[in-house]
Formats: sequence, structure tokens, C-alpha cells
Amino acid sequence: LAHILPKAYQRSVSVIPYWKIPFIGQHLDGSGRKIQKLEAFVMQTIQEFETKTGSLKDNEAEYANISKTFLAKVVQLNKRVEAPLSTRRMIGNILTMLVTGSETTAEGLCHCLHEIAADKTGLQQELAQEAMAIESIEDADLDTLATGFPRMSSFMYEVLRLRGPAQLQSLSSQVPIEIDGTVLPAKSNFLVLYRIMSKNGTSAPRGPKDSPPNEFCGRRWLTGSSTSLSVIKPTFKTGYRAFGEGARVCPGRELAETELLVFLVSILREFEIELEPGHPPMSQTFRLSVCQEIDARLVLKHRVA
Repeated sequence: LAHILPKAYQRSVSVIPYWKIPFIGQHLDGSGRKIQKLEAFVMQTIQEFETKTGSLKDNEAEYANISKTFLAKVVQLNKRVEAPLSTRRMIGNILTMLVTGSETTAEGLCHCLHEIAADKTGLQQELAQEAMAIESIEDADLDTLATGFPRMSSFMYEVLRLRGPAQLQSLSSQVPIEIDGTVLPAKSNFLVLYRIMSKNGTSAPRGPKDSPPNEFCGRRWLTGSSTSLSVIKPTFKTGYRAFGEGARVCPGRELAETELLVFLVSILREFEIELEPGHPPMSQTFRLSVCQEIDARLVLKHRVA
């Protein structure tokens, strides 16, 4: 995976789809054998799963338990549809969900923690007070997570808006498209630069500090008074394209945002976060998603009640 993820990004921005060249295309960037090895591992996992489920049909409790897994849902759904995916496509979908899901949530959390540690406006204290206001994060239901943390949600949305996982997307047109007087034929390739659109657009709210869209403001998505705060749920209409948009929007957006919220609330309930003394400036680089070029070195101190 450490080799395949950067190559996946390289392929997504390549002008020439060299990997489609018969026989040699998959090997031109050195990924061919590694992809084959990863596909074989997933195929073996699927076969072992089907063998195990077949042997458990007489054990209703165990069969019901294993049927709740993500892999079980994918395999069972694929068997029920009229036009099931080929084995190769099913493997690809499983890998996409698992790899991009863990990658984007992990990178989003790293960006959030760094911003909290580097903030000089008192935002961390505001977020911590909000996180401490509930008795237990373990007992919080989805309604509480959706509406009970407006400051945390606003901060998270802003981090994802400017440093979100889907900073660009490669698309191919199905019909001719006219752009500024020039007609591009069908099957033209496009790179949609979501981050540039989010940063330089005019549709994002300016927040209580009247912050322009090209500046980071963790309070941007807040609305209401200090005693009755709520958060604006961002969409592409308000310059939020952290997970893409349209028919190709990431289906895991709600899960990723909920995971981030739970992680941040849990951490801030227990710890104060600071940057290590002498921490160098952080910069970003592109991989499968936008990530920090160097590790953020954080100092966590137990929060005094």
C-alpha cells in the first residue's frame, strides 16, 4: 500500500492513461506485481469468508454475527443483483472503500489536531468546553453528534474545506462540451480542482469574524448567538467540496465526518494539545489525499477538570 497509494495519485493526474497499454501498462510505474499481490490477498480473504459462512449456516448466532460485517454485505449484495460485479471489480470496490476510508479519516484527523495545537485565538478552549459539556461521548447518539457540537462541527468543516481529502478529481466527458467558445470532444479528460474552487469562491459564509474564503476560520460555519449556537451544514453550494460533489460525491462522507467528530471530542475531553517546542512550519503534499509533508509532533497533557 505504501507504494500503491502514491502511484494511484500519479495515475489520476496523468494526461496519458499509460496503465491501460496492453501487457506492459500496469508495470510501467512499477505497480503491476504489487497490485496483483494485493488483489490476490483480497481474493483469498473473500474465498476464506465464503468457506467460513458456508460452514456456519447451522450456527444461527455466529452466522448472523459474521453477516453484519462490511465484507459480508458486499459479497451478499453482489450475489443478489441482476448484473453482479466481476470478481476484479468487486475487489477494486472493496479496496477503494477500505483504503480511501482509512486514509482520508486519518489525514483529516492529523490536520485537525495540528490546527488545534497551532491556534492562538482561544479556539481549543472553546472546543474543549463544548466537548466536556456532555456526560459521556460513549453514550452519545447520532442526534447528539449531529447537533450537540456546533463549534467542533464548524471547526471540522473548515479543516475539511481547505485541507479535505478530495482536492481534485479526474473526470471524462461522455458528450462534447463547450467551454469558453471551444468545443471539446467526447471522452475529453478533465481535472476538477476542488480545493482551488473552495478557497477562491465567494459562496462560503464569512462567519462571525467576517473571514474571506481564502483564510482559515474555525468558526466560519457557526450561526446564532453565543447562548444558542448552531452550525451551517455545508454543501457544494456554500463552497464545500471536501468529498467531491454531484453523482461522484464520496459515499462515506457522513461516516468520515462522524468519525472525526467522535475522535476530536474524545481527545479534547482528556487532553490539552500543544506543538512540540521549535516545531517547524507545516506544509502539504499530494498523495491519494492531501497530507502533511512532515509528521506533526504534538504534546498531549492531561486536562485538569
